[in-house]
Amino acid sequence: MRHFPIYLDMKGKLVVLSGAGPVAVPKLRLLLKTSARIKVFGFDAEESIRNRAAEGRLEWLERELEAEDLEGATLLYCANDDEKKDSEAAALGARAGTLVNVVDNLEASEFITPAIVDRDPVTVAIGTEGSAPVLARKIKADVESQLPISLGVLAREGQKFRTEASALRPGRERREFWSRYFSEAGPRALASGGRAAVQSCLRSLLREMKSSPQENGKVAFVGVGPGDPDQMTVKARRLVDTADVVVHDSSIPKEILELARREAEFVEIRDDHSDLRISEFGAGQLVAEHARKGALVARLVLGDLEEHAKVEVEVETVAKAGLDWEAVKGMPSVRREHAEGAFPEHEAPSPNPGPFARERRNGMAAFALDGERAAAVAEIGQIEGRRFGRVTPANSTLNFRQSKLSNKSSGAGAWQQAPESAA
Repeated sequence: MRHFPIYLDMKGKLVVLSGAGPVAVPKLRLLLKTSARIKVFGFDAEESIRNRAAEGRLEWLERELEAEDLEGATLLYCANDDEKKDSEAAALGARAGTLVNVVDNLEASEFITPAIVDRDPVTVAIGTEGSAPVLARKIKADVESQLPISLGVLAREGQKFRTEASALRPGRERREFWSRYFSEAGPRALASGGRAAVQSCLRSLLREMKSSPQENGKVAFVGVGPGDPDQMTVKARRLVDTADVVVHDSSIPKEILELARREAEFVEIRDDHSDLRISEFGAGQLVAEHARKGALVARLVLGDLEEHAKVEVEVETVAKAGLDWEAVKGMPSVRREHAEGAFPEHEAPSPNPGPFARERRNGMAAFALDGERAAAVAEIGQIEGRRFGRVTPANSTLNFRQSKLSNKSSGAGAWQQAPESAA
């Protein structure tokens, strides 16, 4: 990441534009949405610039930019559409210690202006580091179609309620409150009764949340698939996004970890087993410890959960601690020897997989070879995110066996569910 995205507080700040022609106009459209003081220097100003100056929304000076004009300036846009004039203006900005943007010249700029989706006070900034402006505009259009105009109203009304909402416990409880407000209660209230109904909705929701008993933490065991975020199930992505604590093997790619909230706590389980917190019970006790504190814990493993015998032990540990848990399956992480039917001993399916058994009501996972690499093709059906709850004899009797690979000429094979009476 070459350019770090930040939001600058522009209230009362001075922004200077060198150039009053057509190149300056698009930048001014954005800047005029802020509360900054704007000065434009240049001859033959565009009509829109003259009009905004007449309205008092900016100051236009019909001359070239000079060094003293930059005293106290936060930003300088060089928009002369003339390489020599832009270079001279940028040099003045550098000497004044002002951040400089030379329009359409990435290498000469200290900052860039992203494409912006405006639902004030909600704004979404989209940047491609100057590499693909057309792509940025496409993403902007896609995002705009997902965000209704009313979102800004909901955000402003919610902002007024922040002090009252601070009565809720920090963390998951507050996130649940705001999630329910923005996704369900708020839009419904706004549509039915306007702003007054929104404030009433917030007060009612707060009373409901405060009167609810404090929930214990929960654990979600999540198979993230072969390592590509695009191949994760919808529920797996949502659990990673909402988790308070993410416990993960060192093999989990950073692209998947970046789906989690910045505020989440990350705990890495190292392959060398050097972490003294990990006992013979695996990470189960560590996971349970966080859940007992009220956290939503996402335990991530590569591939499908059933590829890892250690996860079964962790599930048993969490269940014996009396904590709620659930399992979210993922696409298998398959290597060539898997597709050929030769599973390494440490990855072979257990003959007695316990409470974590594979349940395939309407789905199967098929393994197929593609040249030298094995690819997993999953038809998950109805199995995603099945809630198991606590371990009981009833849900610990499922057993699975590895089927013999068929159609070896094409490299295809399948997992099948064995009868419950199978050993």
